[in-house]
Amino acid sequence: MNFKRWLLNDEFNFALNEMNGAYSEIESNNMTEKLAKWIKTNHRQPQLQHPILSGSPTANRIAYDTDIEENLLANFLKNRKDAKALKINYFPSDEQILINHGLDGLFGTDKLSGLQKAINYAKLIAAFYNNPENKRMPSTRSKDETEVALGRKLYNFRSAKKGIGSSTHYPEAEQAGIDAGLPEDWMDAKDSTQELRKLKAIEDAKLIAAFYTNPENKRMPSKNSNDETEAALGRKLHNFRQAKKGNNIRSAHYPEAEQVGIDAGLPKGWMDTKYNIDSKSK
Repeated sequence: MNFKRWLLNDEFNFALNEMNGAYSEIESNNMTEKLAKWIKTNHRQPQLQHPILSGSPTANRIAYDTDIEENLLANFLKNRKDAKALKINYFPSDEQILINHGLDGLFGTDKLSGLQKAINYAKLIAAFYNNPENKRMPSTRSKDETEVALGRKLYNFRSAKKGIGSSTHYPEAEQAGIDAGLPEDWMDAKDSTQELRKLKAIEDAKLIAAFYTNPENKRMPSKNSNDETEAALGRKLHNFRQAKKGNNIRSAHYPEAEQVGIDAGLPKGWMDTKYNIDSKSK
């Protein structure tokens, strides 16, 4: 057998023996982080692999076709599950790492109430918000996986408060977030976002009105125009009309924006597709 393979195998067995012992909290945290990243990369949990004998009987050769890293992580996973079940040498900080990666419950289902879990997540969101490097709410559109996981929890909180979805709204969790440093309206922040979108819609309506009332145009902008500025306004007009018909799931209909457009010089019905006041682009 190749000496390097034998050496690796010896190191592997030594490491496995070490895995059966107790961990310090830092060691366990580091391994939990590696385990979480491995699972996300491979889209499965690590499985313990046993050496496979290969080669001809006469040659008496043995090849160990095993993945050392996967075996180490598989043993670590089993070790942590046992530790949590027995409440021996288990660290709650490991669970927080798993939560940050969206893998909560990997070491065993917590017998926490829904309320306690909600409070814990509220505190995690507050920790993110209070971080001087962030000072904002977590976003589901972030490239950081930890932030995305917290962003999803935040979305669930807000949906639950509105009575949407299967999650339960816990006023105690909302207060726990406030006590931990979140704004008083942190579960209602989506409404603030909606308000910003409405203001943006109003500004877009004014731009469309400015185009329409321009003596050189006196028509609605077309999304098929060769002029990029007009084409952009034409797409906004199309989105307005689709939203009013209920066909645009990404945009909402804002009656205030429709009225602002009328006040700025657009004809009544400018958001209605039946009202054909478009003309061909120049």
